[in-house]
Amino acid sequence: MRGRPKAQIKTGTTTVTAFGAKALSARATRKGKPQPPAAALASAAKAVHGAVARPLPNFVEPCLATLVAAPPEGADWVHEIKFDGYRIEARIDRGGVTLLTRGGLDWTERFGALPALLAARHSGSALIDGEIVVEDKEGRSSFSALTDALKSGQAQKFVLQCFDLLYLDGYDLTGAALLDRKELLQKLIGPKSARGQIRFSEHFSGNGAKMLAGACGAGLGYRLEARRPTLSLGAPRRLAQIEMRAGR
Repeated sequence: MRGRPKAQIKTGTTTVTAFGAKALSARATRKGKPQPPAAALASAAKAVHGAVARPLPNFVEPCLATLVAAPPEGADWVHEIKFDGYRIEARIDRGGVTLLTRGGLDWTERFGALPALLAARHSGSALIDGEIVVEDKEGRSSFSALTDALKSGQAQKFVLQCFDLLYLDGYDLTGAALLDRKELLQKLIGPKSARGQIRFSEHFSGNGAKMLAGACGAGLGYRLEARRPTLSLGAPRRLAQIEMRAGR
């Protein structure tokens, strides 16, 4: 549901998200390293350019996208898979975890073991932006499968795909560069996040138009999103993202 109402969601589709890479940190996300202790994560958050010391907020309104007619030109972007599920903000506060919808509703009790799994990942405080999905037999997120799992109580099927980190251990990261936030997020989630119910959503580089053409050729309906490298709270943040959709 990231960036569009439920009525616009197409079951079983794949979405690619593109983020403006100009002025982004040149540091790439590093794989395969052990998950650092909480103290190390706090120090890393403090060192990030644009991080601001603040108390943990109750909720941060998610950044949504504005529809445009064409993908951004050039190769100066980073991209992500956009999942077909429920946009969720995971609020971790020293052992307590709350799962909030994009409207700020508390849905913690609906998603089985996910809160306990998140609490086990980090003993400090964090706000993680992500999407809860259920995968179909082909490994693609399916909104109908998600709603079926919710109705039937099959909580073991839920997967939280984590794609952004808004706050970590005393520091507001919404003014930091996207790649810096994602690097911290990957450290928090851990190196073995490709499987299991808590996963880190990888990003990759490439030309948006070529990606759009390739996905359409493969029969995938999706949208591209482009986001400015640093996001601030409030209205400017909501205007910092664009999207393009292509149907099946």
